[in-house]
Amino acid sequence: MPDVWHMDLASRGRSDARPDRVVQRMAARQDGVVARRQLLEAGISRAGIDRRVARGWLIPVHPGVYAVG
Repeated sequence: MPDVWHMDLASRGRSDARPDRVVQRMAARQDGVVARRQLLEAGISRAGIDRRVARGWLIPVHPGVYAVG
């Protein structure tokens, strides 16, 4: 994965930097996919990942890799 995560951490203090927005920006730079590790680092819990999968916002494409939909 490209090393773009550090830029997102710096922006987390802004009001628009909620975890889902951070993930959207990351996915936009990574061909629409993110790693489970990145989701956890963005502040999304394991249960939060499962909820987003159930809602169709995250689509598993490989173990530990999700397309953001």
